[in-house]
Amino acid sequence: MNPRLANLLATRKPSKRGIHGTNDWSTPKEQYIAEVPEWLQCGFSWVKLVAGGDSQRNFCQWLQENSIPIIPVIRLYYNDAPLNHVAPDSIAPYIDQGVLIFESPANEFYADYENIWRSSEMTPERYRAVAEGWGQFADSVLRGGGIPTTPSIEVWKWNHFTGLFDILFEHYRDLLKQSIVAMHNRPLNHPIGYVEDSGGYRGWEFFDRYIVEHLGESLPLLATEAGPEVGWGDDRRFPRIDVDLHTRMVREIVTYPTPNYYLADCFWLWRGSGAFEGASWKNSTHMNPRADLPVVQMLKDLPVGLPQPPEPPEPPIIQPPDLSALDAAARDLGLKMWGRFPWVQKEAVRRGVIQGIAGQEFGFMYGGKSYVAQLFVAKEGRTVVFCEEGHYIEAETRAVRL
Repeated sequence: MNPRLANLLATRKPSKRGIHGTNDWSTPKEQYIAEVPEWLQCGFSWVKLVAGGDSQRNFCQWLQENSIPIIPVIRLYYNDAPLNHVAPDSIAPYIDQGVLIFESPANEFYADYENIWRSSEMTPERYRAVAEGWGQFADSVLRGGGIPTTPSIEVWKWNHFTGLFDILFEHYRDLLKQSIVAMHNRPLNHPIGYVEDSGGYRGWEFFDRYIVEHLGESLPLLATEAGPEVGWGDDRRFPRIDVDLHTRMVREIVTYPTPNYYLADCFWLWRGSGAFEGASWKNSTHMNPRADLPVVQMLKDLPVGLPQPPEPPEPPIIQPPDLSALDAAARDLGLKMWGRFPWVQKEAVRRGVIQGIAGQEFGFMYGGKSYVAQLFVAKEGRTVVFCEEGHYIEAETRAVRL
């Protein structure tokens, strides 16, 4: 962990509750100051601020001068993201006011309304361009005395996460280890415990596993946009989110036992305007007559120190098995298709479910994706091991006991 971040956490001892202030980089200082009492009542220790140049400098100065226990996270807004370079003098006005964390301007770089290509198509060349721009940004922020984050990626955009981070692992490893991994942890209308894929609140677990696989350690994670949104109903298997379900989901999030490297959830959105008015927690359009969403009062009533279930123990580190031994085990079991989809069988061996096989490999479609699978006989019964075709890594291989 970056020593500056470690010191910040040790001295401030923040909660894991945060808020995204507004969607407007020009929000005046006076408006934010008026919001702070309610933010503190809600237990927020973090606030994400979009800034144009030094537009939020005065508010950050006010936070510091009044010893307000809220950590600002600044996203410098530039029209040429994600290829911009941020010089140290761009962050100096904020550093002077005690700000340390600067979110990459390459916000959702794959979105056609965010990137300079005005296209959602990402090519290898574009991933490399984003990575190079981030490398300049991160180096600049570190030299200026701050802590950079990686570009924020929605948790369900797994392909963009791997597309960018594979390059960062290879070419920007040292910068990455001094940074915070930013994400938009928006669960759609999935239950908080949803883990079928990375499209739920626990999508951060997919990110973390991939990072550990490549770096050998976890990195600090910060959800610079977090939580569900009233009206969402993307997955028809689950209910559309109304104001009551929204409140229950946020309560589950703030009481979920996240690990120490998960810093906070900055919920989207305290006060929205324009295209984002419907996301606003304050004076919500989803209330008739317009009023605050119930989630605001819920957080005020819910103590930050609410007892939580004990954090699950860290899983044991499993040494990668010798591949020659796997090959021998596969031959003993008659896995004739071992060479075609190797990870399905290798993962079965790793999980200890290779006492026998109950059929040939088979394929199936789900959610528009192709999967390969194999049915094995295990001590506990029959187990299906499967993964998305072409994604043969441990983090994406799953097993279901029948």
